Amino acid sequence: ERSSFVAVLLAFALDADSAAHWTLGLAIFGSLALILDGVDGALARRDGTSSPFGGWLDQEVDATLIACLSILVWRTGVVGPWILLAGGLRYGFLILLAVAPRFRGPLPFSQRRRVCCVLQISALLACLVPLFPLELKILVAAVSVAALVASFAIDLVLLWRQSTRNPTSAPVLP
Repeated sequence: ERSSFVAVLLAFALDADSAAHWTLGLAIFGSLALILDGVDGALARRDGTSSPFGGWLDQEVDATLIACLSILVWRTGVVGPWILLAGGLRYGFLILLAVAPRFRGPLPFSQRRRVCCVLQISALLACLVPLFPLELKILVAAVSVAALVASFAIDLVLLWRQSTRNPTSAPVLP
């Protein structure tokens, strides 16, 4: 299960001293988690075993992976604390949904969300690879966080527009 990979990465994220010595190994380990994500999703769709719960669980494991990786990247000194924005966006979005009923509504499927998620995970993993120059890591991290912020902003605009068109619809969490 991919969540086991995330748990291991979380343990290293909480112990920055150990993580700093294992960044290449952590990048490879995290890459395996990313590959497994693609494989298990493709198999579930192919075999017809995908479900709304499975989709939700996959999304939450991805969000947790991004949070763990952003903590790792920050705690190993690659970039500043601004990288934590990548790990916190999903949880900030969920808090907004909880406190602002206007934003509660179904979001249509979006390939953009999938691409931004994979881009963010890949960028964070690349930041852990010691062979890459620091300037490149900072650029990759900044571009990927900007793409993720833009993706969440697009979803917020969609939810806002949806709520103004149909203000009496029953709130539904995505």
